[in-house]
Amino acid sequence: MRLANQLITEQKWASAKEPLEKMRELYPNDGGPTSPYPLLAEVHRELKESGEERAVLEKLAELSPDHVEMFTRLTELTAQAGDWHASRKYALRWLAVSPLQAMPHRAAADAAEKMSDDALAIDCYRALLLLSPFDPAEIHLKLATVLERKSDLPAAKRQVLLALEETPRFREAHQRLLEIVRKLEQNGKQEAGVRPATTVAPPAEMP
Repeated sequence: MRLANQLITEQKWASAKEPLEKMRELYPNDGGPTSPYPLLAEVHRELKESGEERAVLEKLAELSPDHVEMFTRLTELTAQAGDWHASRKYALRWLAVSPLQAMPHRAAADAAEKMSDDALAIDCYRALLLLSPFDPAEIHLKLATVLERKSDLPAAKRQVLLALEETPRFREAHQRLLEIVRKLEQNGKQEAGVRPATTVAPPAEMP
């Protein structure tokens, strides 16, 4: 470990792999503070070896349930690779460790959008709004878009109005509002069209 740290300090990344690989061979199930996996992942990252870095971190994920930096990087790597199923999995594990941080909610929402998991996306956007994000108008609009996709038009309209309350000149929000209002009006006309007509009973015959 001392040799590996010295080589890393000297930025001799390729040379540092040898002692770290030896440690992994000797202690393959070490996921604690003395684990070689975080340092080995760092070396692979510096050497631009994304596949090897991901494999090392995934092994560490099997051994450690609460390593925030690991879940952060795994979520990033899997998203870059377009592996949204894995990205969603690691973002949720990241959330389990750091539920009061905005970043894992954003990462989980991105993965959910790519996988058409509207329920998770809605939960993540609503959680983000409770965390006072720096871009509330954007989050309101994203939530409105998912709600519109779920056909919850009244809730979608409310989220767009909240977005415009934050940023009155938000052009995309204005366009989304017009589309939602159009759909609401169309639904209203359809409901009126299928509503049964009121019938008037004929007058009773005279005795």
